[in-house]
Amino acid sequence: MEEQAHKNTGKSVRYALLQQCQEKSKQKWRKLQDQRRSDFSSVLPEAIRKDKNFVSQLHKQLMADIDQAIGEAFQDRFDEWNLSSKLEKLDQIEEDCKELAIQNAWRPSGTPKDDLAAHCTQRYLDEHDKLDNDVFKPLKHDVTDLLAEVQVMCQKVEENKSEIQTILDHPLAQAAK
Repeated sequence: MEEQAHKNTGKSVRYALLQQCQEKSKQKWRKLQDQRRSDFSSVLPEAIRKDKNFVSQLHKQLMADIDQAIGEAFQDRFDEWNLSSKLEKLDQIEEDCKELAIQNAWRPSGTPKDDLAAHCTQRYLDEHDKLDNDVFKPLKHDVTDLLAEVQVMCQKVEENKSEIQTILDHPLAQAAK
C-alpha cells in the first residue's frame, strides 16, 4: 500500500523512507537540543543569560537556522548525487529480481551425468530459441508469402480453365471441330 502511494507521486519508495528517516533524525536532534538549552546558555555572558526569554528566543532562532541549513545541505547533496533517480532504479532492480526469484537457481544433483545433461539442456533451449528467432520465424513469413502467391496462381489457373472451357463451348468452336 505504501509502495502504491509512492508510485503515484513518482518518488522512489527508498527515497521516501530516506526522507522519513531524515525527518525523524531532525526531530530527535530538536528534542536533544531543547534538553540542552542550559548548555547553550552557559556559554553566553552573564548579562545575557539573566534574560531567560531572550535566551530562549535566541536558542529557538539558532536551532531553526541550523535546522534549515542542515535540511538544505541534505537536499543539495541529494540533488547533486541525483539520489532520487538512483534509488528509483534500485527499486526497479529489486522489483525485477523479485520476478526472477520465482525461477529457481540450478543446483548440482550430485550425479555428473545429470549435471551435464542439465547444462546441455539449457544450452539446447538457448540455441533452439536463437534458431527459432533467426531462422524459423523469417522462414514462416516466407512460407506464408509463398502460400499466398500459390493461392493467387491457383485462382488464375481456375479462371483460365473456365475461360478456355467457355471458348471451347462457344458455337464457332463447335463448328470448327
